[in-house]
Amino acid sequence: MRLTYQISVSIFAIALATFLCSASLNSELSSINEGTYFLKMGHSSRYISVKNAGKENGAILWQWDFHGKAQQQFEFKKASSGYYYIKAMHSGKYVSVKNAGKDNGAILWQWDFHGKAQQQFALESAGGGYYYIKAKHSGRYLSIKNAGKANGAILWQWDFHGKGQQKFKLEKVSNTTNIAKVEYRRAVPGNAIGCGDNTIFDLIDGGTCWTCPSGYNRTVFAVNSDKACERPAGELFAKAKKHGRGGGLLGTDCDGGQFLDPNGYCYSCPNGYNRTAYAVTSDKACSQRVRADYQRARKVGKAQNCGSGYFFDIGTNKCWSCPEGFERTVFAVDSDKACEKIQIGN
Repeated sequence: MRLTYQISVSIFAIALATFLCSASLNSELSSINEGTYFLKMGHSSRYISVKNAGKENGAILWQWDFHGKAQQQFEFKKASSGYYYIKAMHSGKYVSVKNAGKDNGAILWQWDFHGKAQQQFALESAGGGYYYIKAKHSGRYLSIKNAGKANGAILWQWDFHGKGQQKFKLEKVSNTTNIAKVEYRRAVPGNAIGCGDNTIFDLIDGGTCWTCPSGYNRTVFAVNSDKACERPAGELFAKAKKHGRGGGLLGTDCDGGQFLDPNGYCYSCPNGYNRTAYAVTSDKACSQRVRADYQRARKVGKAQNCGSGYFFDIGTNKCWSCPEGFERTVFAVDSDKACEKIQIGN
């Protein structure tokens, strides 16, 4: 009796621990109003900032005492399916996981907008006005390295544990002293083409062109990984083969591997296919489930350089430029808000 009780308690403890550990991972994504926010850390009360107000690609994110300048202001813009892009207001660049790393310890830095999964983040409520921030490409959570509380402790991603170094309070920027003012302009199309038709552009190796096997689509995984291309799971259909009428005393007997249809005839599906609910005479009388499959992408070659002052747009597969003093935004390259100029101060 005592042994049974101990086992029951142990099973309950394991189940409870599993539930608590997975609670955040299974929680619904939170929605916030688009806008500009300060990000205050739950464990240190310091604020996320771009190191030394750097404006170049690769400037890392760390925590620092609050000063409210533009390098501590981050604009949240909706991406898709509950995710957000996060833009550093002093530079116009976007928060991104370095090199799309998926491991624990991959650091956060800023980079030109490209819109891939390593630049998309979800919010999950942590209670008390705080949020957990999850990277879409890895499923890991933004966290201060080693729970450091000093100025300069860097921001990286880590498995969820829910402690203070993974909690962020979003404080809306409301004062006008350091508000970033934004002016938009259209982009100017160029003639240069980054990659040819039916190819994929990637920033790796300074800009390269790739293709997926026929029937496969590009995934969020690195272009040089064995999961770069995916054939989605699906269903194949085929016609049933008609045989003779059913035999036997009642006319209901069919040979092995065949089935009797109410019309009195025997039919069979191709090998590996099963009967569906469609009419036996339709093209979908039999079906076969197909699992998702991954393949490597094939490197075609170097992408054509857009030239100084131009940027490559994946959607149009062309090079564009912004007016002098303007930077690329997340809006469509052919929209009125394709380029922006950020001015800090009154």
